Amino acid sequence: MSDLPSSLGIEAVECVAEGPRGLTVRVSGRWLRRRPEPRGQATLIVETDLGRQRFPAMPEPPSLTGAAPGTWRMTFSVPAELAPVLPGRTFLQLGGVMVPLPIVEVTIPEGPDPELLEARRARSSELAAESARRRAAELAGQVEHLERELAEARDYSDRLQGEIAERERRLRGAEQHTHSERSLRAEIEQELTRRTRAAQHDLGVLHERVADLERELNRMHRAV
Repeated sequence: MSDLPSSLGIEAVECVAEGPRGLTVRVSGRWLRRRPEPRGQATLIVETDLGRQRFPAMPEPPSLTGAAPGTWRMTFSVPAELAPVLPGRTFLQLGGVMVPLPIVEVTIPEGPDPELLEARRARSSELAAESARRRAAELAGQVEHLERELAEARDYSDRLQGEIAERERRLRGAEQHTHSERSLRAEIEQELTRRTRAAQHDLGVLHERVADLERELNRMHRAV
């Protein structure tokens, strides 16, 4: 692979900041001679004060084929804190050969002001708390309304039960009349039966309404 550096033909090196913590290095070029068979993995090497740091090409295994015939491209991911040392201290390693990369000064955009982020988070929390308080007040009002409806329904149910009891008492009294009053009793029984059935129907409907209100009230209590 001694002919690799002369055949590699590096044309461009791009350094793209991926936020305040990451840096993508893209190396592209053209084969100046017949493409040799590579031995080993393509690696980006950065010389730092703590020694050499190595970053393998992406994806694994790296592709040396570019978009057009006879070209190649490799991509590496590097920590943003190494940006200041990249110019003049970055190399492409293929097998046992290292080729210097022409990297100019790299600028990493600064992240948002921490105080501004904290203020935004605090404001967001305040808005969320205010919305929760409004929702809680609305739910409390709905619960109060349902409780009033439930109390009224129960009062009406008690009144209907009292009326039914009174009509049953009157029916029992009518049954105790003498034979001479049977005709009148039959008419009274028919009327009382009709009214009792109507009242029982109303009571059944009311019981269903009470059950619905109780279920809705329980749901609203759980929501609060």
